[in-house]
Amino acid sequence: MLKQAVVCNNCGTERKDANHWFVLAEYRKVLRSLMPEETGPNVLGIAVFSLDETTAQIEGAEHICGESCLQRRISACLTKLMLVEIVNAETK
Repeated sequence: MLKQAVVCNNCGTERKDANHWFVLAEYRKVLRSLMPEETGPNVLGIAVFSLDETTAQIEGAEHICGESCLQRRISACLTKLMLVEIVNAETK
């Protein structure tokens, strides 16, 4: 059971014991947090997990309180990642 206080990064709701929460993180940060000895590919992407003691510790992860907040954050993250790809393509 997760013992730390958790607040939704989207709406500010505080986590209660019975809530179903998510963790949203950049893919490369997930790899670094869960497998620090691996260098892995440097790819852009996002990963979504159920909130638990392991996933709560992912560096730079966002804690999300439910599906509606998750959908908003995924949309924002995908837009950001697409903009990064456009800028990278234009600078080549």
